[in-house]
Amino acid sequence: MTTDLAVRVALAVLGTLAAADALAVDPMPVKLGPVEFIPTVGLAQGYDDNAQQAPKGQEITSAVTRVTPTLLFRARERANRYELSYRGAYDFVASGGVGDRIDHHLLASSHLEFAARHRLDLTAGFDHIQDIQNLTNRQYNEGGNIYNTFQVGALYGFGAQTSKAQLEVGANYKWMRYLNNLHSGSMNIAQDYNSPGVTATLYYRIAPKTRLLAEIDYNQFDYTWSASTLDSYSLKYLAGVTWQGTAKTRGTLKLGYQQKTFRSGTTGTVGYPSADAAITWTPTERAEFTFSASSYVGEGGLYESYIDTQLYRLAWNHQWVKRFKSQVFVSYMDQKYQGGSYNGRADKTNQLGLRATYNLRRWVDVELEANFRQLVSNVGQAGYDRNWFFLNFIFSL
Repeated sequence: MTTDLAVRVALAVLGTLAAADALAVDPMPVKLGPVEFIPTVGLAQGYDDNAQQAPKGQEITSAVTRVTPTLLFRARERANRYELSYRGAYDFVASGGVGDRIDHHLLASSHLEFAARHRLDLTAGFDHIQDIQNLTNRQYNEGGNIYNTFQVGALYGFGAQTSKAQLEVGANYKWMRYLNNLHSGSMNIAQDYNSPGVTATLYYRIAPKTRLLAEIDYNQFDYTWSASTLDSYSLKYLAGVTWQGTAKTRGTLKLGYQQKTFRSGTTGTVGYPSADAAITWTPTERAEFTFSASSYVGEGGLYESYIDTQLYRLAWNHQWVKRFKSQVFVSYMDQKYQGGSYNGRADKTNQLGLRATYNLRRWVDVELEANFRQLVSNVGQAGYDRNWFFLNFIFSL
């Protein structure tokens, strides 16, 4: 995974969280026998002052029309739950030379409870992503990268929820496949990989709603390009605590160490502190603050061996009156490139997001959204400033 892809994935996650927080419509499901069907669609018109995230002096401003359909099928049988969802993000950019971007996300999941001590979660997902042009694309006059990811996973849990100890064991497999710029400057053929992984987490209850945890994760990265030197495996050791409903907070905090070993080349084995945190504080019924953080060794690409990444996000959601709420979030990402021709490159990405949502009817929301993003890099042409603004309408049945 190149650094630009890592940025895209992380910021996409933040954007998805922001959109989920803002959704206030109350859809009425369509009954299809035992299955509920819930469609929604977002229609937005906005303005982007740097639609290609280009460096200063090369910005392209444009009006943008955005369509975001979602389709959700869900069913329940006693404690078992099943879901199939599709989410699209279609950006139609008015300015010539930028190009439209269409993303697709498909996810199937199930939660099965065989007995009080035995449960199983299954997932399968597909994502089709069209990236905004990055530094390498601009250097070689390429369009933004386009890629598919496929993932399947299973997580088995043993131990009753009220017992002193529980164990979770999981397995997953991911396929990364690029669709363009395969043999040009980006050499995206070097980015394709298969990644099997396993994880195990032991929980130990120390209070009615608080558990200590110890976790180990193993992920293998097998690159399909015969000349790749990025084949590796990663081990992550974490320990921490998880709690629910303690006073006004809930969350999970995990700290530990990640070690990545390359099978060829000169990189050898590298190691860094690792962390994952997700904490929610609800001081009043109307206000909620959420903090998330992660630190990890990300995949590299043709121009770097790996990327040491830290990501932080703080959000404040407030329900001012019954129909009106707001969200403010700030995020910060620090990336350090190691190995290859990008060795020593350091990027810092700051973002501020503002959103105000008014529930016009049970089935329609109106939103005003503003985002301000800045990437500061010691590689001059990699940095940019970007601001975008949207008026959104979200419709449901």
